[in-house]
Amino acid sequence: MLPRRFSHMTELLYLDDAYMTSVTAAVEEIVPEGLVLDRTILYPGGGGQDCDTGMLEFDGNTYEIAGMKRISGKVVHLAAPNDIREGDNVTLALDWDRRYAMMKYHTSLHLLAYCAHADFGASITGNQISEEKARIDLGLDELDSEMTERLVRETNELIAKDLRVDTRAVARQEAERLVDPTKTRLDMLPSAIRSVRIVGIGNIDFDACGGTHVRSTREIGAIEATKTINKGKGRKRMEIRLR
Repeated sequence: MLPRRFSHMTELLYLDDAYMTSVTAAVEEIVPEGLVLDRTILYPGGGGQDCDTGMLEFDGNTYEIAGMKRISGKVVHLAAPNDIREGDNVTLALDWDRRYAMMKYHTSLHLLAYCAHADFGASITGNQISEEKARIDLGLDELDSEMTERLVRETNELIAKDLRVDTRAVARQEAERLVDPTKTRLDMLPSAIRSVRIVGIGNIDFDACGGTHVRSTREIGAIEATKTINKGKGRKRMEIRLR
C-alpha cells in the first residue's frame, strides 16, 4: 500500500506512470527464481492486486516473465533465460491488456469502498484484484440486494462523471490530513514511514495505495455485482466484474 520509489536496487517506474508498456533495464542480480533489474514497469503484486506478467527481450531472443515476486525485499522477475548475465541490458514488455484490466478494477474498488463507507459506514477488511474479476470485503453485518444495487448504481454514477485520478507521494502529516481515519488507519503504520503514496479521485476520495490506477474514471466503463457472500459476523463480500 505504501511503496518506496526504490525497492533495494529496483526503481519502480509504475508508481509514476502506470501506462508505460516497455522499458530498457540493466540486470543487477540473478537469483534462483529469476532476475533483479535496476528498474521495472511490472507491478510485483500487493494490496490485493495480482502481479503483472510480460516478456523480456535480449540479444534477439524473447522470454516469458511468468510473474513477479518480492523475495527478501527484492523485486524479482520470474524468468529463466540461460544466456543473460549480470550487467546485461534487457527490454521489458508489459502484458498491457492484463494490467489495464486490473487498473480499471483497482480504481473501481476505491470508488466502491468510498460509497460503502459514505452510505453505510463500512470499513474495508480485504480485497482481491485479478484480470477477470475483483472482490471487496466490507465491515457490515448485512449486505442485502437493495444495498448491493445501491452501491453498484452509485459507483457507476461516479465512474460516468469522468473524475480525474491522481497519484502522488506526500509527507505523512499531509497524508493524515487527506485520508479519512475512519476508513484507513494510517496511525497503524510504523513511525519510520514518513512518506505516503496517495491516490486521489476527483475531490471526493483520497486513500493510501501502492497499486496501479487509470487516469480517469470514465476509462472503467461500468461495473456489475456478480455475487455477495456472507463471510461471517461483520464481514460481507461483494464480487464484481467490468461491463
